[in-house]
Amino acid sequence: MNNEKTILLFSDFPTENKPANFMFVKHRTEILKKKYNIIVVSVEVTKDESEVTCYEEENFKHYVIKLNSRIPKIRSVILDKHALKLLSYIIEEYAPSLIEVHFSSYRSWLVRKISKIYNIPYIIVEHATFFERKVKSLYYGPKIKKALLNAAKVVAVSQPLKETMNKYVNTDIEVVPNIVSTDKFKIMNDRVDNETPQLVTVGSLDLNDKKGYVDLLENLAILKQKGYDFKLKIAGNGPNKDNLINKRNELKLIDNVEFIGTINNEDLVQLFNESDFFVSTSKIETFGVAIVEAMSCGLPIVATYSGGPETFVGEQVGVLAQHSSEDIAKSIEYMLNNYRNYKRIEIRNNVIKNFSEDKYLERMKKIYDKLI
Repeated sequence: MNNEKTILLFSDFPTENKPANFMFVKHRTEILKKKYNIIVVSVEVTKDESEVTCYEEENFKHYVIKLNSRIPKIRSVILDKHALKLLSYIIEEYAPSLIEVHFSSYRSWLVRKISKIYNIPYIIVEHATFFERKVKSLYYGPKIKKALLNAAKVVAVSQPLKETMNKYVNTDIEVVPNIVSTDKFKIMNDRVDNETPQLVTVGSLDLNDKKGYVDLLENLAILKQKGYDFKLKIAGNGPNKDNLINKRNELKLIDNVEFIGTINNEDLVQLFNESDFFVSTSKIETFGVAIVEAMSCGLPIVATYSGGPETFVGEQVGVLAQHSSEDIAKSIEYMLNNYRNYKRIEIRNNVIKNFSEDKYLERMKKIYDKLI
């Protein structure tokens, strides 16, 4: 580890109550700590007094700035003031060479102020599908734009997200894709050939149905009427689960579609290896981590044009569909007939080449070396 280079990551982070939330930020942290000293700082609004709590993670420290505001009308102003004060204590303690903010809406404007006070460069890494909504807001929008324009570097996780961001801020944005643990997500030797095609998809069952599960169910019903047999497992949970189960039952897909809830990474790897291909009918995906995790296990892909997937789902990997019943059904039908023709090791090698941990560290080191 290079003890002279400390990077402060300012971001939401997994907690004891919600260990799966923002796991992709923790994954990045675990990779970066191989080369740098990493200090993670998160902000949490609580009913208790404002304070800083330190949690010892494996080889790095995670500070949580706990904030309390009792005056709702000026809540944001007070929270920012307290956060800035407590963040300053941490900056003075560790004197980081660089600050990295995940999500421009995550109080990036505070980091802009800290950067000026302590003369520390900062970068902003944007992941969010909700970026456009946040940057348009009357209160936060101008703050986000200033933070982006004053950052030493801005990173987007996909080319479509970069193009969206450039509609609002005229700054140089570099694309660094998300990462997958290719050591965890891998092809197992004990794969069996399924008699009935096994489909899989992963995502939150939110009320806005951003993953397009209603479209997926309706298209599967079309294929069932055409005589196709298949099994689909949907991994994930959310407030829309009951509605989707009712939709499945209404479409007479009870024997074809199973909702299996949230599962851990180990079980997810097993699920991918038991499946024949992955289906994503998302309405919007800034990247598509679950898709790439499935690819790392050798699965061919059916995905809709939704932002991220079209940047890496090519002919050797799978097929892309427009958001129409005819095209989605046609694409799934094609895969039902052709999934055995795809070379799983080539799909996995594509992930290793473009989205592995080593590739991510290489890309970020180039950015850091120019700034530190």
